Amino acid sequence: MKCFFLKIVLLLWSSNAFSQYHQSLKKSIDKVIRYDTDFSFEKTPGFLIGIKIDRSIHTFNYGHFLSQDSTLSVDSLYFHLGGLSKTITANLIHLLIEHDVLSLEDTLADFFPHGRFNSSIESLTIESLLTHQSGLPKQPTNLFECQKSESDRYAHYNRECLIDFLNSVRRLHRNFIYSDVNYAILYEILIHLMQEDTLAQLLTERWKTLGFSGRPLHPEVLTTKNPGIDKYGQIVPPQNSQSFEGSLGYIASLRELLNYMEN
Repeated sequence: MKCFFLKIVLLLWSSNAFSQYHQSLKKSIDKVIRYDTDFSFEKTPGFLIGIKIDRSIHTFNYGHFLSQDSTLSVDSLYFHLGGLSKTITANLIHLLIEHDVLSLEDTLADFFPHGRFNSSIESLTIESLLTHQSGLPKQPTNLFECQKSESDRYAHYNRECLIDFLNSVRRLHRNFIYSDVNYAILYEILIHLMQEDTLAQLLTERWKTLGFSGRPLHPEVLTTKNPGIDKYGQIVPPQNSQSFEGSLGYIASLRELLNYMEN
């Protein structure tokens, strides 16, 4: 009985300590936002701040869309990562390099049938794709041909569209170009390698180590995606992608994002 009572006391003390520390953090963040930033709460629909300290996660929501009375869950709020998806794809590629499955000098000719592309495309290396030195444009030139929705550009841009684009490339730029296409290609290489069970297991373990749930490279489709809100307070429909998943399309909860930043 004494042991049970002690556990209750410790639990209440822990909860109270968390609450006090949470309020202290909020006061500090409030000061920074009020005095050191130019945020306008009248114009900003809302933003969320997440802080992870040891195993504790603190969330703070601001703005008129995310009122202080909102019930927010670090597991129910999902975010489209956009360009941040590239860092995750790069992490998985680096894992395969560490295990001698890939090398920075590997070319597209090592993963696609010989003669599938012209020589300039076939000679592109993993390194040139990772570092945006491939010379490929930011977006594929046939994007609008495969696009069926102006508000969701990559929803129907599949692997066939990407292959058709690469087949059409005749000239590569010589300068650095931040290209979404680079990581779409790397994503296709990862999907190809995932067909081997041992590599699939390796990538799945890294995926979980990074803090993500679900299957690697195939984020679970959410039945109810939280809509995005633009700076005007208008709801932005969820964005989807196929072949550009690893470049622009990953989705993660706030908890997963905090775990990823930690790992």
